[in-house]
Amino acid sequence: MNQSRRTVLAHLVRAALAFVLLAAGAATAVTAVTAVPRAAHAASSIGGSITRSEVLDRARFWYDQRASLQYDNSRNSSSFYPDPQGTMYAPDCSGYVSMAWHVALGQPNESAGGYNTSQLPSISTEISFDSLRPGDLIDDVSTHAILFEAWEADHVHFSYYSFGSSPIAHVTHASRSDSSWSGHPVGDYRFFRYNNIIEDGGRVVADFDADGSSDLALYRPDPVNGSVWDVRSWTTKADLWNDHRWGGANDIPLTGDFDGDGTADMALYRRDCTNGSTWWIKSGATGTQIEGGLRWGGCKDIPTTGDVNGDGYTDLVLYRQDCTNGSTWQMYNVRLHGTIRTDLR
Repeated sequence: MNQSRRTVLAHLVRAALAFVLLAAGAATAVTAVTAVPRAAHAASSIGGSITRSEVLDRARFWYDQRASLQYDNSRNSSSFYPDPQGTMYAPDCSGYVSMAWHVALGQPNESAGGYNTSQLPSISTEISFDSLRPGDLIDDVSTHAILFEAWEADHVHFSYYSFGSSPIAHVTHASRSDSSWSGHPVGDYRFFRYNNIIEDGGRVVADFDADGSSDLALYRPDPVNGSVWDVRSWTTKADLWNDHRWGGANDIPLTGDFDGDGTADMALYRRDCTNGSTWWIKSGATGTQIEGGLRWGGCKDIPTTGDVNGDGYTDLVLYRQDCTNGSTWQMYNVRLHGTIRTDLR
């Protein structure tokens, strides 16, 4: 192995460590955004913004009680069951999705106990199959609705929840090559994203004031007014950024010293399955934009950051899962606007 390859791999190990800490929810890696714990059942208000983790928590709330929940699509209120806060929803496929989304009852187009399969799209945006993310809707608008849970490692197979009969089903290893999902032809389904669903926020740890200590930051997704960053110095406890509005509700927050000034900068990874995902980077010291709309990455790539080539500037890193040929790492130099390495297995 030549020296340059050893150098790249050594720095990639550091980026990989940050990535592993990210997945484990650790809060010590300088450039990692830690995974948030599963949201509490009552985190959202009825009809308000709701994170993907809470949607799945709510779906599991009924699933864990599946032995005592009897399927009934009559929409007779006497058959309804409570959500974690006591709001009553219908025990059928679309009532289950309505409950998981924590939709507001008594709204236009909403029938008793939640929206029905044909009306769930009225509070959603249609998306592609490949764009599905946890908590999204797979809907045969004439007959049946199921809740997407997660992709498996190959990003071909996935899992979902379905309440089309008793008990509630948790199906794994489904794929688009199946003839049916939950007993309904695959070709009859369309795919939707609830308009009020948001990505889970991040806790970001990085040195924003160049004092040698990592500072604490919060990224609060807000689909209405724009997401905000709050950064507090660990040493002085002073607010470095307070309600700094920058980012979208579905952006993934990251950090790194992209301009080499010794202070952490703010970064966003914005998934786009149609045109290619983009990176947005803003100076943590001055607030000026370093990169805006840098198109690099796919919608299923897992982003992280690290100084891969050891030049003192943070680089962009993508982990691309491939269960057939082996997963790969992609690395990009922001300072020189060029690729460092592609398809490193």
